[in-house]
Amino acid sequence: MFDLATGEILYQKELSSVIVGLSVDYSNDTPFLPIATADGVLDVQTPSAAQDILGLTNRTSTNYYFKEAIFHRQDGIMLAIVHPIDPQDQLIVYLLDPRKDDPVHLSLDELIERGREEVKRYKAFELNGAPHPL
Repeated sequence: MFDLATGEILYQKELSSVIVGLSVDYSNDTPFLPIATADGVLDVQTPSAAQDILGLTNRTSTNYYFKEAIFHRQDGIMLAIVHPIDPQDQLIVYLLDPRKDDPVHLSLDELIERGREEVKRYKAFELNGAPHPL
């Protein structure tokens, strides 16, 4: 990450592969970066001194290679919707909850509905000829 006005590098991190999905979000005024890489890794980075000292990160390796990914957060819950390279006709929804002390329990039906809502948003962007904001 760098400051557009000054060009100063604010944060950098070596990742396992090329980024195919990235978002910027805040929790309690702390920025965090959900990142998806092509090798099937979902990683939530907290670019701050706290991460450097405490190792605050949430890294998940999957059994897929990703073509692209988008993230959506609602009520403290982050959904990662990924399009795997194979099978090409599927979207996979992952639930990422960075709040380790406050687990959230969702039924499979609730998670499926959230995934469907994201797919509808994604398709709406495509219909309007605009890329989905990654």
